[in-house]
Amino acid sequence: MGVVLGSLLFLRKSLDDQRQQVAQMIASIVGEDALEPSREDQLMQAIEKLRVEVESERKKRVAAEMELEFFKLQLSNEC
Repeated sequence: MGVVLGSLLFLRKSLDDQRQQVAQMIASIVGEDALEPSREDQLMQAIEKLRVEVESERKKRVAAEMELEFFKLQLSNEC
């Protein structure tokens, strides 16, 4: 993942967090239960968590593929 993409993903998460905090503040002022996120917020959080998980698994897969190629090179050089 490039530096720019990583920065943008970080900013998006930060904005999502701030959006949730603002929604909670508004809800507490209006008198709603500020501790219970809306269904949309719950889904957005689940989606973000899954995105992070997918990215982590992708990185692991790429690292494993690179390691496999390294071992293949070592094996071919030994033969």
